[in-house]
Amino acid sequence: MASAAQSSVQLVGVLLVFASLIAPSVTVSGLARRKLMAAHAIGTLAYITGLVLSVLVDLPAGAGIVCCLVGMSFVVLVVTSKSKGLSGNLK
Repeated sequence: MASAAQSSVQLVGVLLVFASLIAPSVTVSGLARRKLMAAHAIGTLAYITGLVLSVLVDLPAGAGIVCCLVGMSFVVLVVTSKSKGLSGNLK
C-alpha cells in the first residue's frame, strides 16, 4: 500500500492523492452501513464530475477533482448532520 501511494504521489501530485484517500472516507464516516461501497461511489462520482467540469470550464483536472471531492463531502456531511439533528455543531 505504501509503495502504491508513493508512486501515485509522484505521478499525479500530493493534493489529489490525499484528497482521494481522505475525502470519501470522511464523508461516509457517519453512515451506519455499506461504508466501503458509499465511499467508492462518492469518489467515482467526484472524479467523473471533476473531469467533466475541467473539460467544460477549462480548469486543471486535478483541481477540479479535488474541488468536487471536497464539495461532495461537505454536502453529504451537512445533509446527514441535519437529518440526525446535529446542525447546531456546524455553527
